[in-house]
Amino acid sequence: MTPPLHPGYRFATEAQWQACLFAGADRSTVDARRGLRPFAPYGLPPTLFETIGAHAPALSDMAELLWRDDAGSLQRLPDGAEQPRSAAAPASIRSSKRMVAAPGTLWTVGADGAVEAFDIDSLSRLFSVDLGGLGAIDIAGDGHDGVYALLASNDDRFIVHVDCAGRIDAELSVGAAMSASALVFLAHPARLVLLGSDATKLYWFDTEGALERTIIVAALRPCFDLVAIGSDGCARLFLAGTDGKAVGGGHQVLMLDTEGNVLSTVPLGNAPTGITAGRSQLLVTTGIGLARFDPTILVPQGGGEVRAAVLTPLLRSPSQPPRRWLRIEARVALPAGCSVEISYASADDPELIERLSERLRDTAASPARRLDDWRRALAPRTFVFHGDGQSASDEERVLSAPLHDVTADLLWVQVELIAAPGASIPHLSQLSILYPGATLIEHLPAIYRSGELEAGDFLRALVGVLEAGTQQLDATISDLGRRIHPATAEGEWLDYVANWLGLPWDDGLSLDQKRGIVGRASLIANGYGARSGLETLLEGLIPGQPPRFRLVDVTADYGIATLGGGECQGTRLPAILSGLPQSASELGNKAILGHAKLPCGDSEPEAARFLGCIRVDVMADAGEREAWSPWLGSLIDSMLPATTRAELRWLGPDAFEETDRLTEGLHLESEPLARLGTDSVTGTARLGGRGRTVLPGRLSDDSTLH
Repeated sequence: MTPPLHPGYRFATEAQWQACLFAGADRSTVDARRGLRPFAPYGLPPTLFETIGAHAPALSDMAELLWRDDAGSLQRLPDGAEQPRSAAAPASIRSSKRMVAAPGTLWTVGADGAVEAFDIDSLSRLFSVDLGGLGAIDIAGDGHDGVYALLASNDDRFIVHVDCAGRIDAELSVGAAMSASALVFLAHPARLVLLGSDATKLYWFDTEGALERTIIVAALRPCFDLVAIGSDGCARLFLAGTDGKAVGGGHQVLMLDTEGNVLSTVPLGNAPTGITAGRSQLLVTTGIGLARFDPTILVPQGGGEVRAAVLTPLLRSPSQPPRRWLRIEARVALPAGCSVEISYASADDPELIERLSERLRDTAASPARRLDDWRRALAPRTFVFHGDGQSASDEERVLSAPLHDVTADLLWVQVELIAAPGASIPHLSQLSILYPGATLIEHLPAIYRSGELEAGDFLRALVGVLEAGTQQLDATISDLGRRIHPATAEGEWLDYVANWLGLPWDDGLSLDQKRGIVGRASLIANGYGARSGLETLLEGLIPGQPPRFRLVDVTADYGIATLGGGECQGTRLPAILSGLPQSASELGNKAILGHAKLPCGDSEPEAARFLGCIRVDVMADAGEREAWSPWLGSLIDSMLPATTRAELRWLGPDAFEETDRLTEGLHLESEPLARLGTDSVTGTARLGGRGRTVLPGRLSDDSTLH
């Protein structure tokens, strides 16, 4: 028996996850914010576009790549193109140290310190920014139409904001970074990052000019000679440089988050000269051209492992001691080569709890450092799970860690995802921290439960491990209802349920059509052999209002022609037309053209004319008719009694728009019009006008072909 759902804390929605502390996690998209997911790494090797040198890469809002070469040309690579095209560039672009592409505008800063704006298509100069006689060292896009410019004045540094018209509307003092030589902007959160002129320090400023943190480059990667910095304009910072000879001398790109934590490392084949990025691309210029790195779902073999961690807020259990907590459940997709570490820690000391809570709320420190401080202070217990490779990389499973030994009412839980080189990216979608409800130990005899309240009880620990280890089985059992419910079941389960219930069925039905039939199972079953059952079936196959199908039962809808009765004398009697059927033919006596034929194996039986006939009109386009034709007729026949047959007619998309009612008692069925450029019904489109079946051989001078 599956135990009832236990009370506890659950993190599954974006708002719930927002209460947690993340480190190294991708929070840039809505899907990523609904759980824990590391940043997607960049695949190797990159796509190389060879030119005579390359500098100042930029990415436009139309996904066009731009950079300048050593031959004085601007290289342009439109989105989807395989080779760049070269364009003659103005002098400011030929000597630019940095280019920033905004919507419709290309900003540059030249070797002389001038900041200029060009039309991004024609490269005609729009204006030059008046910097008051000062020179600009670097520029960075503001995420909209303007730029930030880093200016130098008497060994001093300050930042100005330039709007889309070239006007300076804000100025920030950055005296703490008087040796700054490069500038980038991170939009989430709004931060300016400056590189010291000796390339040994990174300075983080807010948009008001307040210094938030200083990071030493050697602390990120020892013996690293930093050459260029760039960003994706959103939340990631990129550092391009070369390792010292003592550590191999390789060229590398470090990807950092908004707090300055290293997320991953990307190896380069050549020394970098410039770097920038977009939401999905990393661009690095080198001495032989531009290298474009695209994201991948696999961690590159040449790079390092990828990590992401999340820490819950401090949780409190309302249960009475000593049974405070039950277990941790994590729903995670864990491919082969990945692992997940589930850690927990509790504390009874109020002073320690208050000190740690303040440290975790301290935004001046990076999330990674705050998590390290938490681990050093509490030494949490950790459970490690590894991907086995037997399931699909995106298949989720529930992993459990027991909490039966925790006697404190306060608890922190941390989950860390790790992906090794060559592995796919793992993902945590839901985290539950449960406290006791109805547990398995309550089903044991009282004599075995006598020691349950004692700390360190072996039986309690054993049952707790069994209870945590059987959650996958319990989840499978509890999932059976979802598998057979029409709204949530998958295709193979719908096939099973339909066969079990004996419903009209075909494997060629779409998933929505299958759900439409199974959801109306009781009405269809009760309507076998009746018009209501056939209408219910068609509603499941072709939903929507107004209906796209029509049933015409001549006998039921119009009745039988009668003679007599009413104002006439005598009894009302059915009108019977006697004689041979239309298909009858007698040699030498009577032969009807088009109806006389030799008997065939599939000839209609003689009693067929005595069967009732229901006409089913279905309005469908050409694609739907092609997809539905193989099975719709057989499904309709399966709903009719043995004494009735169906005539299926396909009508065009506009067949039901015009009324076909002639009088109150009669209906005139007009065939749909055929129009060029739309779906037409075969057999109703004619050339040559009324009565004409072929085009005339010749037209006279005054004749017109309609």
